[in-house]
Amino acid sequence: MEVIILQPTVTTTTTPQQPKKREYKVQALKDLLENAPPTPPDFDPDQAKWEYLKEKHNL
Repeated sequence: MEVIILQPTVTTTTTPQQPKKREYKVQALKDLLENAPPTPPDFDPDQAKWEYLKEKHNL
């Protein structure tokens, strides 16, 4: 099984807010998500899926 996790990007506003701390039940998942780089604001999930499938199936 392959899993792709997309995290929302953090946008800046005029009133600073502290990001809400998430709680994870699985330590490995916590480590993965807390250390992963944020998703770029111009990221297109459909394009990423298509690129992945083209590469996987040698299209």
